Amino acid sequence: MQEPQRDSDLEQVYAIMGNPYMRAILRTLGERGEASFSELKSAVGTSTGNLYYNLDKLEGFITKNEKRKYVLTEKGFRLYRFMLENESRIRTLISEKKGVAAWVEKYILPVLVPESLVSFLYSDAQLSLLMLAAYSVLTGVSSIYGVYVCFGLDQLFLPLTGVYRLLPALAGLLVLLTALEAPSRLMGGEKRISIEYIATVLAATLPLSIPALLPLDILYVNVLFRLAQILVIGLLTATLKVYKRLPTERAFIAVFTATYVSYNIAFIIQRFF
Repeated sequence: MQEPQRDSDLEQVYAIMGNPYMRAILRTLGERGEASFSELKSAVGTSTGNLYYNLDKLEGFITKNEKRKYVLTEKGFRLYRFMLENESRIRTLISEKKGVAAWVEKYILPVLVPESLVSFLYSDAQLSLLMLAAYSVLTGVSSIYGVYVCFGLDQLFLPLTGVYRLLPALAGLLVLLTALEAPSRLMGGEKRISIEYIATVLAATLPLSIPALLPLDILYVNVLFRLAQILVIGLLTATLKVYKRLPTERAFIAVFTATYVSYNIAFIIQRFF
């Protein structure tokens, strides 16, 4: 196989070769010739969302035939042949990473930025609606009865009562979505906004609501909120990787920007109360 010349092609090939799910998809289609979605799901052994996610990342290498089954394109078949002819080399390259960086990439990064967990929701409208319902209930209860109101990725202590406390929570939600979208687009992220993307962003912020409902001293509540904030930053970074197709570094920059914007706007609002 003649290796691609463009850097973007090389990066895509390296990403595919390093991903066990995409290699399994290529192998299945290369061996069978064609396969339905359910057949691929069974062969690859993954969730519906994760399979959709990896199929989308294989754009240009796979397509659908007249029977609506997945098949390899000419480009995909060449990559499949290359994979077979260089299987031992690929396995060696994947396993030869050593040292602290390799250990972090293998064990720490998947926990801090759980891309596989986020991809579980990918293109699953029904599950996304359930996540939206869960977010609405927990955030609503937390905003009305909690000791603070979540504002984007930060918190507000306001002398409001009842349903009026929902207003800053909704405003913070708009701030969060905008503060994530703007830098993502500037750094080349996907422009499409789907219901699954919004549901995943909201689901990722759910840990921020939990400390507000705990019957603890305010000091402990704040400590737990900051710990939850770290968890949420990782989940949102993974969300932008999956839905906006951004590298980890760029996704983190976008999330950090949203955190900074949330903090500053919350600080300004808090000064008026």
